Amino acid sequence: VLYFAGCMSHLTPGIMQAVKSVLTAADVKYSMLDEQGGICCGRPAMQAGFADQARAIIDHTTGLILRSGAKMVLVSCPICYKVLNEDYRLPVPVMHHSVYFNSLMMDHPELFQRKPMRMSYHDPCDLGRGSGIYNQPREIITRIGQLIPSRHEREESLCCGGSLANLAITPAQRQMVTNAAWEHLTEKSPDVLVTSCPLCKKTFSAGKRETPVLDIAELMALSLTEKGEAV
Repeated sequence: VLYFAGCMSHLTPGIMQAVKSVLTAADVKYSMLDEQGGICCGRPAMQAGFADQARAIIDHTTGLILRSGAKMVLVSCPICYKVLNEDYRLPVPVMHHSVYFNSLMMDHPELFQRKPMRMSYHDPCDLGRGSGIYNQPREIITRIGQLIPSRHEREESLCCGGSLANLAITPAQRQMVTNAAWEHLTEKSPDVLVTSCPLCKKTFSAGKRETPVLDIAELMALSLTEKGEAV
């Protein structure tokens, strides 16, 4: 497994540490593509209209992946997941960590334990509507604790407001989007708000929030038994 954390995961390092903790606990042989950062999937350049620069980034990152000899690329960022699947021509599968960890959890149930936690789940735009991944994160949550349904979820999930591509609204308007989504997701007073995107986690975690925000990988690392390396 070649783990590509992505730019936003480097800004939320707890996610990277959690992914590595789970991989280590399950004895998965892995290496990290961007341990020191500085490697991008190319999406920001695409959205800014710099097509040539984006292609150069894609070609460079593709070369690094191919030279690694990995049999699978694991990503934490839904944006990276979408770009690597749609704009790269890789001969190996690319998996988001929520999907891979769901399978890992089924193969190694002894590594994880249930927690007395009520959790609300936020579907990230690029992971849900963008890539059709809705069930696997929920399956992980229901094995660990209690999933609290939301009125607007799956295809009707609300955006976190942190989209890097939306330049048409002001920071104040972005905050209104974030606040509306937050109030909706926490209206049933969950113990934890779980998401599967480093940008969504960073956006929801900003400011003084009473409800903790965890990425799905952090939740899994939190639930590791003594057989694993609990964080």
